[in-house]
Amino acid sequence: MLNSGIDILVVQELLAHASPEMTLMYARLLDDTKRKQFEKAVKNGVYSFNKYGELEEEIDLQSNDAEKIMDMLWTNHKP
Repeated sequence: MLNSGIDILVVQELLAHASPEMTLMYARLLDDTKRKQFEKAVKNGVYSFNKYGELEEEIDLQSNDAEKIMDMLWTNHKP
């Protein structure tokens, strides 16, 4: 259900789990699902912030290097 886009709270309720954490114990997200959600988040903008929480840099997603940066971020998030 999660891989089809159903919210985890809905899945939790349908399965009568006590918490979202319990649902996560049984959930297995497909890499394709994670990649699609990652790309969706990236479309909203990619930013870096300094230690004071101030915007430091916005990655220009129109640049030639943007795809390489996104692939690097995607690869680095995986264990």
